[in-house]
Amino acid sequence: VLVGTFAYTTTAASESFTEFAVLTEDESGELTADGYPEAMTRGETVSLYLEIRNREQRDVTYTVVVQLQQLDPDGAAQGPVREVTQFELGVSDGETERRRHAFSPEVTGEGYRLTYLLYLGAPPETPSPSNAYRRTHIWTDISA
Repeated sequence: VLVGTFAYTTTAASESFTEFAVLTEDESGELTADGYPEAMTRGETVSLYLEIRNREQRDVTYTVVVQLQQLDPDGAAQGPVREVTQFELGVSDGETERRRHAFSPEVTGEGYRLTYLLYLGAPPETPSPSNAYRRTHIWTDISA
């Protein structure tokens, strides 16, 4: 008697998603998901990179909304949400695009969250982390 077992792994052909990340450039010029600026200086330009990997099974025009908000250690808002910038980026199905984002803070203080919101198409009238398709952020302090 011969008994056989056959197993296989597959990903559903209908599975659609987008990968979204903030990257920095290391000393060798490679982009990495590490080494985020924990401190910035007001008016100084810091370069970050956004990576969007389209696995939606169709070409997509994404909108990225960048926001800055100060929060206390318990996560309560210490001021208004400031929109830093907003831009569109078209990414073909199966492709990955990277976009440099130069950020020059105009405020000072501790506990700032720089948030990147990703939308499929146009964002709603009031973009927020709760209505974004994808979101990511970094924490930083900003000195004078």
